[in-house]
Amino acid sequence: MRTILIFLLALIKLSAQEIESIETEVDKSVERSKLLLDLKNKGPEALILHVRLDGDTGQELTGRLGRALERADDEFVDALVLDLHNLETDISRSLLVNQKLLKFAVPIFVYAEGKVSGAANLFLLSGDKIILHDQLELAYSEPKMFNDEEPSLEQKKELRSMRIDAFAKNAKMRNHNVSLAKTLADWRIPFSKAGVEHLGTEGAFKISAQECRLDEQGEVILTKDIVTSFDEFKKGFLGEAEIITFKESSSYLLAKRLMPFLPAIWIAVMIALFMEMNTPGFGVGGSVGSVGLVFCLFLQYQLGTAGALDISLIIIGLALLAVEVVVLPGFGIAGILGIPAFGAGVVMSFIDLEALPENEVIRSSYLVDSSMYAMFNLSVIIIGTFVGTLAVMYYLPKMKLSNSVVLLDEGDNRENTAGENIVPELVQGQISAGVLLHSKGVALTDLRPVGSAKICNVHLDVISHGEMLDMGTKLIVVEVEGSRVVVEQVSE
Repeated sequence: MRTILIFLLALIKLSAQEIESIETEVDKSVERSKLLLDLKNKGPEALILHVRLDGDTGQELTGRLGRALERADDEFVDALVLDLHNLETDISRSLLVNQKLLKFAVPIFVYAEGKVSGAANLFLLSGDKIILHDQLELAYSEPKMFNDEEPSLEQKKELRSMRIDAFAKNAKMRNHNVSLAKTLADWRIPFSKAGVEHLGTEGAFKISAQECRLDEQGEVILTKDIVTSFDEFKKGFLGEAEIITFKESSSYLLAKRLMPFLPAIWIAVMIALFMEMNTPGFGVGGSVGSVGLVFCLFLQYQLGTAGALDISLIIIGLALLAVEVVVLPGFGIAGILGIPAFGAGVVMSFIDLEALPENEVIRSSYLVDSSMYAMFNLSVIIIGTFVGTLAVMYYLPKMKLSNSVVLLDEGDNRENTAGENIVPELVQGQISAGVLLHSKGVALTDLRPVGSAKICNVHLDVISHGEMLDMGTKLIVVEVEGSRVVVEQVSE
């Protein structure tokens, strides 16, 4: 008896929760309808953002729509118009943007033209008001992975399940036909309305705009609003409202255009920073490297792949490596921490973690694919930087470097042929090049290959022929040209 009572109480509780859920959905539907009415009453004072999605697929489509929603929030628009043309995309990326659409506080109009298939129908079902072009075709398409590769049987099963759940949820929240939504998500689900007989065995499903109107009982299947052009839609449904069309920012378009060259830009940045670490003062290498680093991070931020954590890791890693090269002798804790921090930051900057799918099967595949892409780019950057650095180390001794002491080409041209340390005559901080040649001294810092040395009792910035020499190494000047002082280790 007690068991029966517990069962009945549980049943009553579940029924109450179900009723509450239905009432909540009805309240939300009424609220969305009121928003549409309020928009109509605003007339010319209403501000509407128009987002055209024409032939975009995958990351391009969802990325553009995500940026448009951010723009809509910034502009405080009164409504959003999704203008869909010939779209098809994957469900993994679509779900992330779809969550934002469902939470969007203002009415959403969806105008569709051409052919909308696959997961792109999810965006169609997010509309409070759906208007179809009279030549439109809605169609099922096989699930795709985020990288457009053919999914495995297990992945295909998960993708279909994700589509069915998401399509049904959108249809319920926006008061659309749930049965049609499920069939668009998976052709194996039968659908029969107003002469459209789909038994779930044909292997494909499509439905025209005219077939989406009314069933035999006069009930709307998807929408009764059919037009012949976008202008007719605007005139009939948007009235005198002010319409602004979403356009990509110039910075995003620049980032998109330069994306294929991003590893090459990173290589140039790393070589420039290496030159700066191995030359005295702050010069061209530091300027180019700093500007290039900011530019790279800006491009990846614009593309949505680099976030605050990635950028912080890269900057911290480079700072630690700079300390290791310039300040600390040998290879210590700064280098040990700097290399993995920089590497992790670069890898993460090539992975869009915000697009991480919720489904475990799809998420693991996404992480593997994205990590391989990021590691490939990191490998290209490392190899390119290594080769470029070798070239710089070879040519750097032949380049003129700024020096803390200006060397005279004329004046006292005495050569120190004996190789003795002599104290030259200093005139306003200048020293004769002839005096320095063949003079001996000692390295005050590590030479990598640039560093400081004490020669002729004067502290000088010097450079070796590419050799890495430790602090305290005995040196001899073998070449003086302009402000460039080239040294070698004294042979014992």
